[in-house]
Amino acid sequence: MDSVVKASPKGQVTVHKRSDDARSGARLIAKVTSKGQVTIPKAIRSELGITEGDTVMFRLEEQHAVMTRIPDLMELAGSVEVPEDKRGRSWDEIRSIVRQERAKARH
Repeated sequence: MDSVVKASPKGQVTVHKRSDDARSGARLIAKVTSKGQVTIPKAIRSELGITEGDTVMFRLEEQHAVMTRIPDLMELAGSVEVPEDKRGRSWDEIRSIVRQERAKARH
């Protein structure tokens, strides 16, 4: 789930979780430090599952910054189905097989 971060000209930052539920209108305020840092409010960290060491991404949408938690690669393990003929093979073998298959398809 994304969070919307709004910054005012006075340097106040409002963060809220983007959602269709009743909590989506909640406004949480954080101040920007002299180093440009903001503490993500606990409610947002909890909702997004953000813990120490996690990576987040910011992107601009119109006049808003949207923050998204980037999942750890290990969390994605098993989310992509591996064809049976490629299971248990090294990456070098898989790349070689795919290159051969693509070369055959071009001819």
